[in-house]
Amino acid sequence: MSLKIVVHATSEFLETEFVCIPRPIERSDRPDGAALSYRVKSRADVWKNGEAPRLQMQILEGDPKFSV
Repeated sequence: MSLKIVVHATSEFLETEFVCIPRPIERSDRPDGAALSYRVKSRADVWKNGEAPRLQMQILEGDPKFSV
C-alpha cells in the first residue's frame, strides 16, 4: 500500500486526510493515477490545557479495514 497524507492546520483545528492506494506493481494508465483503497479524514478542534483532544473521523471512500 502507498499512503499520501495531507495536513491542514489553523488556530481552530488540525485536520488530516489519508489517501491509500494499493502498491503499484505496474504503471497505471488511469487518469487519476491509480485505484483507491480508502480515503479517511480526521479532525481535532482546539482543546484547552488539561483536556483530552476529541478526534472526529470520517471515512470518505473505500474500506480502511484495520487501519482505523
